[in-house]
Amino acid sequence: ARAAECDTLAKYWVSAPYEAERIGKDGETTTLANLSATLTITSQSGCAFEGINSWTNGQIGGKETVAGIIDSETEITMLELGEPPAGGSTARIDATLETNGLMRWRYTGQGAAADDRWVTVFDADFAPDAAPAVAEKDCLDISGTWKSNATYYYRLYEDGTREKVGPLYNTLTLTMASDCLVSGTNTWDNGVANGTEVVAGVVHANTSRDGPYYTSAATLVEMGGMYVDGRMEVNFDCALDCDTMQLHFIGQGKEGYGVLFDSYLGKGEGPTVAPPDCEWVNNLVGTYTASGFDIFRVPGPPLTDVSMTMEILGRDGCTFWGHAGNIGDGIPGTPLLGLIPWYELDFDLTADGGMNRSTAIVLATASILQIGHVCVNTSAIDADCDVCGEVCLNTSAVVDAQFTLSRFTDEGTVKWHYVGTADDGQNAEVFDAVFAKNSDATAAPTTTPGSDGAAGRSVGFLVALAAAAAAL
Repeated sequence: ARAAECDTLAKYWVSAPYEAERIGKDGETTTLANLSATLTITSQSGCAFEGINSWTNGQIGGKETVAGIIDSETEITMLELGEPPAGGSTARIDATLETNGLMRWRYTGQGAAADDRWVTVFDADFAPDAAPAVAEKDCLDISGTWKSNATYYYRLYEDGTREKVGPLYNTLTLTMASDCLVSGTNTWDNGVANGTEVVAGVVHANTSRDGPYYTSAATLVEMGGMYVDGRMEVNFDCALDCDTMQLHFIGQGKEGYGVLFDSYLGKGEGPTVAPPDCEWVNNLVGTYTASGFDIFRVPGPPLTDVSMTMEILGRDGCTFWGHAGNIGDGIPGTPLLGLIPWYELDFDLTADGGMNRSTAIVLATASILQIGHVCVNTSAIDADCDVCGEVCLNTSAVVDAQFTLSRFTDEGTVKWHYVGTADDGQNAEVFDAVFAKNSDATAAPTTTPGSDGAAGRSVGFLVALAAAAAAL
């Protein structure tokens, strides 16, 4: 089933004038001034939509297709598609719908040409139909040096194998610019290799040292690391300690693997806070099924009435693994690696003030990284193909997920908010769905080939599989 119903977005969103920063591979920063943009929503189905981002600074400009999903009543995720103009970037855009009717963008894009690489970042406000007034933004100052304690993490490979790596140490050295923009370096050492990467990003407006807890205080991206291209979600709980940063890292390796980890970084010195161990999330392993939802395709017609399964095969602390996107009988999905950065236990009280065990649930957010591919006959995607042969497609998606799990039984659900792109960067798939945990004995998870380090493959392409199932 679809995870939520969403209001129809306004057709035109016009930005206030804004500045962007373009940070080169040597760390040199160029300010791009007098920019403006218009987001045109060209189609919407439920919470998924397609649009055109048109931008200019009065001298040069461009247009990029975007595919997006409304993650909640206020949060939106968009991906730019296609080849950007010379000097441009392709980005993931994190946006929020504000109570004053504005849409606020946090843009973190990466670009490359020949031997050059760069990151483009900006923070901008959009309003329906006409540009809003330029507003002052109150941003938490995260400049300085931030050091982590030892962190251990997993790599997930395309064949479903995984390996544990560490100890990893990170040092972020950050400088704040005007308009909530930040840049600097990430110096790391995992005991086998080490390096320093240029990073840049956006501190989310209206996050201040005097404010409450913010689920996302900043978003950073790496320039393009030696081994991994990383994206970092930074959180603070200033009500407790504004000098401790929670870093949620999502990375795609250059040799066909993915990386997820959480760590705490202290300002100046290492933190005194240990990452959570997810001890309450003890009912995570199992098989989850979603059915009756649509996959919004950009470009192309939607895939309708899709059914899909996800298997979680194991957990180590807050990290879990398995495979997802299984459709029909014998059609495998992509290997997955997941990480829970936040969870809480919720329950009602009994008459004597104790825990009502029947109402106890664990609420958890997670990032699920999919990586892999599947080769299918063209007829599985296009039943009317004139020349049918083998076609191989790729996707590596990061799924934003929310788990609701019974604390003391084997029941639970997980909501997926999915925006993924094919390997050519030209096509996207967007959907939201609710997966219910199967509690009967026949739904026990099976072993993913290669998941225990043995030979084997468990690979897949989400939309190709969905299309294959639709054609069956």
